[in-house]
Amino acid sequence: MKKILRGVWGFIFWNYERGTWQYDLMCALILAFVFLTPTRLFRDRPTLTEARQVDEVRGVEGTGYRIEARLLEGGSKRSLELNAEQVLEQVTNRSVTIRRIDKVFDAKGNLQAYTVWIENSQE
Repeated sequence: MKKILRGVWGFIFWNYERGTWQYDLMCALILAFVFLTPTRLFRDRPTLTEARQVDEVRGVEGTGYRIEARLLEGGSKRSLELNAEQVLEQVTNRSVTIRRIDKVFDAKGNLQAYTVWIENSQE
């Protein structure tokens, strides 16, 4: 029992010398945590720091917003809509209803942004 407690104590207070298997194991555990922990665990989201990340677009369809693709990164179509709602509510300071989301590509075919069209009834 004493040996186990001494081992736990050594892990907690990092008492092992470099080159020992215990030290290598601690380093491997730290690296595994850093590289294998999913970002969604920490709810890490991009912040709106620059005005050019979201631009208002007006057209025959009503009001829309062009949002940089990295702000809406997610997985499914539903999470894309939820992320767009969250970003637009931050920008406009009001609740929005999304009507449609269009992808915007550059000349090479890379996804650059999304144009998010909202309901006009809430303007």
